[in-house]
Amino acid sequence: MNKLGHQSQATALLPTIILGSAFLQTTQYNNEVSANIAIFMNSFLSTNLIIVAVSVLAYFIGSVAMDWIDFNILKHLASNKEDHTTFHRQITHGFFPNLALLALSIYSIEYFNNAWAYVGVFFMIGVWTHLIMDMLTGSIPWFFYSDYRSNWGRVGINRIMPKILRPIFNEFLPTIADKKITVLGMYAVGIYSFVLFGGLETLTRLLG
Repeated sequence: MNKLGHQSQATALLPTIILGSAFLQTTQYNNEVSANIAIFMNSFLSTNLIIVAVSVLAYFIGSVAMDWIDFNILKHLASNKEDHTTFHRQITHGFFPNLALLALSIYSIEYFNNAWAYVGVFFMIGVWTHLIMDMLTGSIPWFFYSDYRSNWGRVGINRIMPKILRPIFNEFLPTIADKKITVLGMYAVGIYSFVLFGGLETLTRLLG
């Protein structure tokens, strides 16, 4: 997926992540996990508007940061600049390293007792919207590097799909995701979700 594709799917997911998670607290299907997520999100929305705005900006930056690093830094360091598999979806896309960074960013809120730590959390949530989409359209390494042909060194949809179906996920779906009509549709989903989960009321409260 290209930059616009990743940002548009991040736009569609943001209202669900923030407002939908907070909404969990009011549902009858509440449990410990959803309650903790709701408490986290409600605490976030109780901070000042500047922190919320910067965190949302960090979320969108995180959704495209890895590919920016791959093609603007790592590509120039690669011995074969034409073979994207040597630097793209490699060191920056590691499953466990990014999972550890997400956990550390969440822990930092309590450790530093500073609301600005939410910025780091939402940057990493943005990173994970990117990683999840990459796993649904291909694969990422478990750690820092793995050959694209490796059966055990990478995780993604094309590691569990029969080879005959892999072109659908590796080529067809990413192409569709980058189409203007799909991008516009994702933005529309984001706007609808924002209204659906009480975004206007939340924005009014934050501004008030």
